Amino acid sequence: MAQAPGRVDKPTALRGCHLLTDFTDVGLKVLAELADQRSVGRGLFAFRAGDPSDALAFVAKGTLQLVPRDGGAALGKWWPATRWAACPS
Repeated sequence: MAQAPGRVDKPTALRGCHLLTDFTDVGLKVLAELADQRSVGRGLFAFRAGDPSDALAFVAKGTLQLVPRDGGAALGKWWPATRWAACPS
């Protein structure tokens, strides 16, 4: 079945995540079926510091920038395959 425009192949996206390297294909498929895809526009918040944690998020497309609550310099960036890059101080 073809993916709708803007949709990602969730099992493939999850396969690229270092945290899930020991998952079997069946395990990834189960996780993918339970996962909800959510898009966040440029300049908007995916979540805010202090919000209750009720989900685990994976970045499949684009970049997620981590910014302190006070709006200072970015702490780092998160992008597909869950590679972390700390921004220089």
